[in-house]
Amino acid sequence: MTNSTEWIAVDWGTSNVRVWGIDPSGEIAFTETSDQGMGKLSREQYPGVLAGLVKERGTDIVVCGMAGARQGWLEAPYLETPASLVHLANGAVRPDAGDTGLAARILPGVCQRLPGGEDVMRGEETQLLGLLTLRPGFKGTVIMPGTHSKWVRIAGGRIDHFRTAMTGELYDVLGTHSVLRHSLDGERTGPETEDGVAEGLATGLEHPGELVSLLFRTRSAALLSARGADWCSGYLSGL
Repeated sequence: MTNSTEWIAVDWGTSNVRVWGIDPSGEIAFTETSDQGMGKLSREQYPGVLAGLVKERGTDIVVCGMAGARQGWLEAPYLETPASLVHLANGAVRPDAGDTGLAARILPGVCQRLPGGEDVMRGEETQLLGLLTLRPGFKGTVIMPGTHSKWVRIAGGRIDHFRTAMTGELYDVLGTHSVLRHSLDGERTGPETEDGVAEGLATGLEHPGELVSLLFRTRSAALLSARGADWCSGYLSGL
């Protein structure tokens, strides 16, 4: 760490923590990572983990993600849609950092309370603020891949509507715990991966109401058409 650090950004996920020191010009002064995500910590452990990562006192620290969840360090209540991204900091909370001397703020997530369309996010809203910084005035839909992929509609600097798809988590669950795991036993990235993705996308779009049956085709294609793990992985991802 250098003396040029002006503030520190922290993305505290369920599995991992990522830290960036930012210098006065906005450039990255240092980075740190840890596997001490929310899922592994009690509330009392957060200050010690953070102190071990930032290694200095007195610097302003801005935290986003699951540290602000109900099960995290200190709950940061959600902003409700339509949510102004430029006003995220107004909803920040200050957790007790014990004797570490750290001055941390945890940014809120965003929630949607539409009847039948309830949804939540934590962390992605901060990435979207970054998008608006790079592309002021952006209007449209942003697709954010991940364990829980987000499809977010932005207009006027606000999150108007969003929807979560458990794509990454479903892929992991199906590929680890279901019968489909037998078709994914091998190198999942190879010459047939892109063909599998393309066929999965086309089939899923043509028959969206048949997803449960289409998923099983991953197994059938491996048994009957000698499809390898790379094609099967791509097909499953495409669906």
